[in-house]
Formats: sequence, structure tokens, C-alpha cells
Amino acid sequence: FPLGASGNAAPASSLTGASTGLNSTSAITFDPTGRLYVADSGTPAITSYAYGTTGNSAPTATISGPATGLNYPDGLSVGPNGDLYVSDYTSGTVTAYAPGANGNAAPVATIGGSDTGLLGPAGLTFDGAGHLWVTNSANNSLTEYAAGANGNVAPLATIAGSATGLSGPQGIVLDKSGNLLVANTYASSLIEFAPSANGNVAPMRTISGPGTGLSFPIGIDADAAGNIYVANEFAGLTEYSPTASGAAIPR
Repeated sequence: FPLGASGNAAPASSLTGASTGLNSTSAITFDPTGRLYVADSGTPAITSYAYGTTGNSAPTATISGPATGLNYPDGLSVGPNGDLYVSDYTSGTVTAYAPGANGNAAPVATIGGSDTGLLGPAGLTFDGAGHLWVTNSANNSLTEYAAGANGNVAPLATIAGSATGLSGPQGIVLDKSGNLLVANTYASSLIEFAPSANGNVAPMRTISGPGTGLSFPIGIDADAAGNIYVANEFAGLTEYSPTASGAAIPR
């Protein structure tokens, strides 16, 4: 959709049709060159498309097959070194693939195991230190991992507990101040934490209430100006100002 779109707006472009290979899309991300990556939980696969691809266009690459370790890919993020990171909800893992990976490609790293704290991992993002943050929707937590983490590694920090307000967290993004902004799905809210947060800490900011238009928020992003964009499972797309808080009305 074009910037500034509102209401019953027609899309500026769409990617759809049998040739795209898309089945049950669950997440999207872009790399620094503008290449689009799509997580397809139904296949399961990760498909990629050149910048500006529209219509019934075939992907330029598809990561799929038993060697990939993909089962139910649910979140995507491109790391500082260009590797593509994928959260796999049912496997309880985060896998990373080399830039340009295609076909039945094995991951270059896999975070998984009892020490990781991963349970139903969904959203992914990297903070300013290059650390990976993961939302765990099945145990209502956020976990942080060191750059290059691999194997059954313990998180550097875990945000969890009754004070956090976390309830089925999914999408996560850094806002313009570098704080962690989370789509808190089951509570139909957005909540924010400092990247230094750890333990049972209260959020710095919460956007919640009937006037917000939030209804099972799943995906979240922020632009360079700090405007916040949210994909709601039951209420379309909503946009908020950088300073929105409380019962903020969407822009």
C-alpha cells in the first residue's frame, strides 16, 4: 500500500498466483538490497523475490527440503552479517541460512534445545549491538542471544513474568529510539521494553484499548520517522505516531 493509505484503499501492488509458490504466508522481511523474503508455513519454505516483483511471478530462490530443518517457519529477520534468520514455531528453533541460500540448503546455525528458552518462537529482530531478540508466544517471553549464537545456548536475557504483560507475543521491532516494541497478540496491545531489560519487568509503554483499533496484532514494523505499522489478524492494518501511548487512536 502507498504511504499515507487509509480506509478501504486498493494496494499499490500485489504478489499472488500459482507461479509465486506462496501457500500460507506467515512473515516477510527485506534485506539491505530490497530483496523480499517470505516465510511460507504451509509448504514449508522460504521464498525470495527481486526488489519490485509483482503479479504472478516465480521466486528467484526457494529454501525448502528436509536438510533445511524447516517445519513451520513463523518469523524472519536478516542479521547484521547478511544471514537470513528464521523462527520455526513447532520445532522450537531459530535457524540461519547463508546469503543466497537456495534449495535444500542446510542452516549455517541453529539455536535450539532445552537451555535456549525457546517455545513457540515467532518474531525476530536484531538490536543495535547485533544481538538477536525472539518473541516466544507459547511461554509469553522475550529471549536475547549473542551475535553468532549457535546450538543449545542459554539466552543473555529473558523478559518474562506477570509484570511484563506479555500474552502471546508475536511481532517485534526496534522503534526509532532503539527500544523493543512488541505486538502482544492475545492482549490486543503493543508493549515496549528497553533492550537492556531482563526478568519480570514492567513495559516502558503500552498501547491498548478499544479506540486503538488493535485486534490480535500479529506483525509490526516502524519506519525511519518512527511511525508504527501493525497488521491485525481481525482488523486490517493500523498506523500510530512515534509517541503513541495508552488508548491512542490510529493515524
